[in-house]
Amino acid sequence: MKNIAVFANQKGGVGKTTCTVNIGFELARLGHSILMIDLDPQGNLTSWCGLDPDDCTMTVYDIIKNNVEVSETVVAIGDNLRIVPANILLASVERELFASIGYERILKKALDSVRNEYDHILIDCPPSLGTLTINGLVAGDEVYITVACEHLSVIGTTKLLETIDAVKENYNPTLEIGRVIPTMYSNTVLAGEMLKQLDSFFGEKLARIPIRRNVKIGESSAMGQSIFQYDPKSIGAKDFENLVKELV
Repeated sequence: MKNIAVFANQKGGVGKTTCTVNIGFELARLGHSILMIDLDPQGNLTSWCGLDPDDCTMTVYDIIKNNVEVSETVVAIGDNLRIVPANILLASVERELFASIGYERILKKALDSVRNEYDHILIDCPPSLGTLTINGLVAGDEVYITVACEHLSVIGTTKLLETIDAVKENYNPTLEIGRVIPTMYSNTVLAGEMLKQLDSFFGEKLARIPIRRNVKIGESSAMGQSIFQYDPKSIGAKDFENLVKELV
């Protein structure tokens, strides 16, 4: 796993935030220094980490809009684990960025000052292919694509791959696909067929550890805890533990 990892998919509800938070917590538990960046105006990553987005006075909005240093926005949420939170203010930046020359590189320039302070920086992108996601992809070393084991979710990866190729061609030629992570897997014919399709298309880039459907993961989100904090013996915790072993 490289220094700056971006979790992206223009489709919502496919596990981007789930993977970001739980991979982040597990890496931190293993002793890696981790910074997570919430790049979604909904602030779901922020909430999942036990913070109230509306109470966060300094967020990624201030980095992008006001040129504030990343270090001024960082919040400690555990041993080896930090987050740059987000809230609804970020939605206004999405509209305003188009008027800025070089808007694609704003986040990259900001992260250059702190990338050597952390083993891994994990960026949770919004469910769109707009300016915020472009900023994430331009800043990243590799992109992790989360794909629910459902028909429409698999089909939807095509547009994201086109966007990744465009970013590589124009802004970030070293960007790579880290892994394609199957999520919401269940022991059904449809899910099995989706895995086969993903394997035939992505080959070695497909993570060998699918994240199974597990109600405990949803409950952990509602409690503002990682799956490792909420129920470390659940199948969700086991899946993420094994996935991180594969990634590192």
